[in-house]
Amino acid sequence: MNRHDTKDLGGHALREKLILPNLNAKQREQFAQENLSDEQYMLFHRKKVASRITVPLCNHQHVKDAIQVLRKTANELDNLIRGRSGLTKTGYAKTDMYRTVIFAQLIVTHAGSELKRRASPTKMGFPDGSFMNAK
Repeated sequence: MNRHDTKDLGGHALREKLILPNLNAKQREQFAQENLSDEQYMLFHRKKVASRITVPLCNHQHVKDAIQVLRKTANELDNLIRGRSGLTKTGYAKTDMYRTVIFAQLIVTHAGSELKRRASPTKMGFPDGSFMNAK
């Protein structure tokens, strides 16, 4: 099957056996690797396709903290992409890409949490309620 023939296939539908119900788990995974777009492949594995960072900006210290955290985050992401993160290669391009993206999402999520923690009055983060659920 050609990727262009399967552009309407969704990761969710493939995972839930709404399409190609006769495939077993291993066959479904192989089919997903070969035919789904990167976004649909992430959805096939029940993963997010985007991450965001909420940057509290209420005073000068928040700006300074944002500069520090975002620089550190940029360096971590650069090391991840350049292969200096300690991740071992599996030999499967799609799997390696998938793992890299998941680690990148974790780095970005941690950066957002760190910024909110630094901005809270007690520096304890969410227990004091500041910036909780801020988006």
